[in-house]
Amino acid sequence: GIEAASGEFIQFLDSDDLLAPEKFARQLALLEKHPECGASYGWTIRYSLGSDKDLTPAKWTSRKFDSMFPSFLSDRWWDTSTPLYRATLILQNGPWLNLRQEEDWEFDCRLAAQGVRLTMVEAIVSETRVVPESRLSLMGSSDPIMLRDRSVARGKILQHAAIAGIEPDEPHMRHFIDSSFLVARQCAAAGLVTEAETLVRHLNKVAP
Repeated sequence: GIEAASGEFIQFLDSDDLLAPEKFARQLALLEKHPECGASYGWTIRYSLGSDKDLTPAKWTSRKFDSMFPSFLSDRWWDTSTPLYRATLILQNGPWLNLRQEEDWEFDCRLAAQGVRLTMVEAIVSETRVVPESRLSLMGSSDPIMLRDRSVARGKILQHAAIAGIEPDEPHMRHFIDSSFLVARQCAAAGLVTEAETLVRHLNKVAP
């Protein structure tokens, strides 16, 4: 899809989610006003499919950030539908990794390492409709295939943080290191000894 796109901007959208009617108009206006910014985001709401909408902005999408790092090391604080990117930025970033877990987080942290500047719309731009029984992430702490993918993604994210020059004692980085040690333990418990040891080696290089 990225390779086939010919426009100036790129929008990702998971099949069960929705974009707000004014999303593009609002985000394009900000990106045109701020050419130094590579992406625009706004509020995303999350609710279970079939239930009443919760209009409270989800994750950290109502917080104002000028850049993706270092906050993206604490969490991928937006959803796939939230940002609108400049196409040149996405093309420079390369393809998404062939992973089933945390591939979206790794992709965005790879963008963050480029020093992407952000602009924010103070309005709802997208809706994430949750179907709990069908979410891949539910098995992310026990399924060996998904754990293997998480260990790969986190090793890559550490590399992106290093490129960005983020220090080990930075609070968001500290959070990422601690949560990644937990992933390594989960890998070991699932019998993925090589993956656990590899991830721990990556982490020890950052925070020995």
